[in-house]
Amino acid sequence: KTGQVEEMIVGWAPGTMPMELDEGLGIRINPDERIVLQMHYYQTGTEMKSDQSGYAFRTVDEVDTEVVLFPFGDWDFEIPAGDEDYTYSISWDIPETVNYAGVEIDMPEITVYGVFPHMHVLGSGYDLNIVKPDGEEECGLYADRYSFDNQVNYQFREPMTIEGGDTLNWSCTWNNSTSNPELIHNPPVDVEYGERTDEEMCWAFTLISYEF
Repeated sequence: KTGQVEEMIVGWAPGTMPMELDEGLGIRINPDERIVLQMHYYQTGTEMKSDQSGYAFRTVDEVDTEVVLFPFGDWDFEIPAGDEDYTYSISWDIPETVNYAGVEIDMPEITVYGVFPHMHVLGSGYDLNIVKPDGEEECGLYADRYSFDNQVNYQFREPMTIEGGDTLNWSCTWNNSTSNPELIHNPPVDVEYGERTDEEMCWAFTLISYEF
């Protein structure tokens, strides 16, 4: 729609396989909406290069369950120069109730079908978990060998459930030292959030559904 940005449909990064939704799931695209393809390039040399980037997707008239891609993450971090094991964490306390159309109702159950974790070349690990009100912890994703060249879009065999009162925790770990063979700035410099490859990100793009 002109002048509006509604939501992200899908993301791709080096190594990512196509996102295949289970039968009956789909992301709504209305007839009057425009799809924008955003490409991020980072080139250190002066020689011009080209690629063969493209995209493809399938459409159906209707689905059983509509899903959305929810970007869970943050940009308020700074990775110190020389730190080979720096971790940044955020938490989201899921409210018990939510205001919907002017009425206070119970928070609807959120179903998580998959997660696409994303960092840049300093990334070394990530951790996504859910803590229940009784303190029980459920692991969503964990890795201590993240690779920028082999990023995985996880589709869960069994969906996870998030409910009101739960806490969603997400953390990213980076290696901003000379022990990182992918280091761009050598000697290392402090690195903050940004879209360039020599900057960093900390996202868990979660594929979810909910129903009011």
